[in-house]
Amino acid sequence: MKFLLISLLLLAVVSCSSTTDMGRDPARMTDFIVGQVYNLKKPTFLLHGSLMTLGRIEPADSEGVMSPGARLVVRKVVVFRSPEVGTTTEVYAEVLTGEHKGSTVSVTAISEILKTGYTKRKPEVLEAVEGEIK
Repeated sequence: MKFLLISLLLLAVVSCSSTTDMGRDPARMTDFIVGQVYNLKKPTFLLHGSLMTLGRIEPADSEGVMSPGARLVVRKVVVFRSPEVGTTTEVYAEVLTGEHKGSTVSVTAISEILKTGYTKRKPEVLEAVEGEIK
């Protein structure tokens, strides 16, 4: 009987987790705009598909450094909801210039993540390029 109760409880918790592709209307969970081009203002490094702020040295296991001036276009916003972790919003962009051109990267780690799961762009790291939507 205990096994059945635990199994049903586990099934309920697992079924509560969800992933939602926000498509072209991510405004509820981020201020990034799908299709908007952004200019990188600070050096970052690429690690396992995510851009990270570069400190004094590049980590040995990074996939390379992206210099200021690199351009990215936001392609996808995905919201993950889980009872264990809460709500998180991942923002994915395509690299338009430089060595990693054509790669898809997450810009979430170089953004501000609010307790509500909202991912807010840090203007000191990424700036929108006016008039460029792709």
